[in-house]
Amino acid sequence: AATRAHPATTVFGGPIRPTFEGAHPAWTRAVERHTPTAYAWIDPPGEVLVAAEGEDAIVPFGANFAVRSRGLPEAPFDPALGRRPGALLVGGEETHLLRRMLHGGRRGLWLRDAPVTHRIDRERMTTAYQRRYWHGIGYEQGLLHEVAAGQDAAAELAHLSARLAAARWRWRLRGWWRSEDARLPAMRRLARCEGRVAGYRARLAGQGPSA
Repeated sequence: AATRAHPATTVFGGPIRPTFEGAHPAWTRAVERHTPTAYAWIDPPGEVLVAAEGEDAIVPFGANFAVRSRGLPEAPFDPALGRRPGALLVGGEETHLLRRMLHGGRRGLWLRDAPVTHRIDRERMTTAYQRRYWHGIGYEQGLLHEVAAGQDAAAELAHLSARLAAARWRWRLRGWWRSEDARLPAMRRLARCEGRVAGYRARLAGQGPSA
């Protein structure tokens, strides 16, 4: 219905509301406050701007989005991103594609009245999964990381490694013994930094995205 009503719009997205299999651990209630995207949890109030950048902008997630096929030739899925066999939990192929479409001038629209319920199974209701997820997010960011003008790759790697060392120190000082409201953000920061260093090393080794 939205595609018929908005023929000039290419990217569509809507709310994602997780439902947990069986009784879920009490700590997962802190996920909504601190790490909601680990469960693709996105249900913002008020008006929503679908755009590639901006403080209040949203790029839809894979659990609830659609695009017109006419936008794909200019911004195809990149095989360097996304799920793959092995220990890495790398995603981001859909958000990378959508950002490129929106950067290229394609219009986006948020459909508040088109929510989906996203089933979360028991295997993902663990802190180990949370850590793997955020490591994968960091790895994706490392693969996509661009060196600032005037910087070289070695200096950038040293900078990312220093951020990782700081995240490890913060985790040792604050993360492991406090409440989940402190633990989850500290764990997310550490896992993302670990992943980002690993992803940037992979980029330097020629394993980054094609575009």
